[in-house]
Amino acid sequence: SEYTSVKVDDCITLDSAEFDHEYEIDYYEGICRGKGPYTVKVSGGDLRYGVGVLYRGKPVSKLTNIGWFHDLGSDVVEWRYAVDQLGRPVLRALIFRISAYENDKDISYLHVVKLDKQNTCTVEVLRNQGADNEKARSIAADIDSYSCL
Repeated sequence: SEYTSVKVDDCITLDSAEFDHEYEIDYYEGICRGKGPYTVKVSGGDLRYGVGVLYRGKPVSKLTNIGWFHDLGSDVVEWRYAVDQLGRPVLRALIFRISAYENDKDISYLHVVKLDKQNTCTVEVLRNQGADNEKARSIAADIDSYSCL
């Protein structure tokens, strides 16, 4: 695994309510460092913030489509690699956490994303399952056997 930051201070802010003194709701859009040809986009507003992935600078999908209030559940995202036949590392998966406020409770969701160029997609969302980090890594290790949600 390797990790990259999604903290506002570590990302390039594209747009933000901080730039608009007359804004009615909060909003933010920023590009964060990624790995290889992938970068991370953090965006949202009205207390709903999520993660997207860009492949070679072009958006592939918005990976969080949650209706209730949510935010990033961690300051980092995790990049998972596999080893090819020649022993070289190959970027295969992205794991990130979203925290949501659902039915008067704080709920944590761990998203496992298959990195497949323009076909990048979420393959699993784990909800508060205790050892979810290890489960997410297990899914990432076998990412090709999972279909897009």
